[in-house]
Amino acid sequence: MSERFLMILSVLGQLLSVFPFVVLCESAGFGGFTWWHYFALYAVYAVFYICGRACALWALDGNHSRSFRPKAFFLSRAAFCVPTVVYIIICAVFELSSCLYIYGLPAALIIYYAGYTSAKKNYSDVFTRGWFALYFVTALIFTILMYFIKDESITRVAGVQLCVGLGVMIVLAAILTNQTNIDLCTRQRDSGRIALPRGLRRYNCLLSAAISVAAVALLLLAVPLAQLLSSGLLALLRLILSLFQNTEYDEAEDEILSSPDGGGPLWGGTGTSALAAILQMLLYIGIIVVIIACRKQIAAFFRELIAPLFKVREEQPSLAYADEFSELPELTRGSRRKREQQLYKLYRKEQDPVQRYRLGYRFILTRLCFTQYPPEPADFTDIHRIKCERGFHSEDIGKIFEVYNDVRYGGRTPTNEELGFEESFIEEIRR
Repeated sequence: MSERFLMILSVLGQLLSVFPFVVLCESAGFGGFTWWHYFALYAVYAVFYICGRACALWALDGNHSRSFRPKAFFLSRAAFCVPTVVYIIICAVFELSSCLYIYGLPAALIIYYAGYTSAKKNYSDVFTRGWFALYFVTALIFTILMYFIKDESITRVAGVQLCVGLGVMIVLAAILTNQTNIDLCTRQRDSGRIALPRGLRRYNCLLSAAISVAAVALLLLAVPLAQLLSSGLLALLRLILSLFQNTEYDEAEDEILSSPDGGGPLWGGTGTSALAAILQMLLYIGIIVVIIACRKQIAAFFRELIAPLFKVREEQPSLAYADEFSELPELTRGSRRKREQQLYKLYRKEQDPVQRYRLGYRFILTRLCFTQYPPEPADFTDIHRIKCERGFHSEDIGKIFEVYNDVRYGGRTPTNEELGFEESFIEEIRR
């Protein structure tokens, strides 16, 4: 498939991951479903996505000075405040519903993060299993929340929309995951030629057909599935609430929210049982234990958040840079492939232009191991260039080695054009 088309599908998957927020905003906030509200909310999300991506690209710009680079990263992370403030001002000026703060704004911030993390990444790194998990978890939680609204017509339509959205997410995840596996297999080279493993096309067809059938079945059964899911979740909710009350449940006294703006108790009974007090005490103790046990991780998270403002990004000590390239003789082809994948992930995540260029150089030499001209421990850059020209059948690669010598030995920072040329060559040899 086209790389651009797969990237569009990845971005679409990120945007759809917050669809449950939109459904809950319509059902719980507005008490109904208006078609143009969906377009309006996603137009706002598109603005947040573009802002996040633009800030990340600006922070990754190689023209920043070394002293300003940490501040650029911090400012790009804190820039979400600008569209957020504009969003709040617009909602306040036009006196829009408060549900846009409760449900719309969190989704917008998530989309900003999606755009920020998608800058200069491959489609397989843009849409990951985490976005699919976000949709599934939020859809499950919001299904429970929507049944606090005592309106069967609203909850039924909301359940159908969530089931249809889940079906679309399954199809997108299957296509992108399957295409990623195909890319990994077809990048195995034999004397510079792409070799497609036997049976891969048949496997791809069968998998695509199975996913399509499952998606169609899910769409056809959306209404009964939504009703079954809602009945089960509501029964579970009533069981949990009964543990926290002294009085028994009475359907006539069930005061589940009946208006879009809420109001009224969730439960008809009054008083707190001894079991509820014990569970609350255990909950508080558990929170304290988790905070104490994870204090280092929590502190590391906040340090990592503000670190770019105070210090220059440190070079990873575990990554050894060398002009010669060595491979252990006991490494198998599969082990080399795994090492290559790990190196490529480091390359895509690296933000410092100098380190990124050197990681790209090391990746090229790693890929060279799969040709007829593998690098030797005693080789230097000129030998690397000659072997790469023969192994990859490309004469333009000489430009990469010229820039590498200036970056590695001259202390020069590569330009955006030089980084882009190296990246385009890496993507070409990965196909």
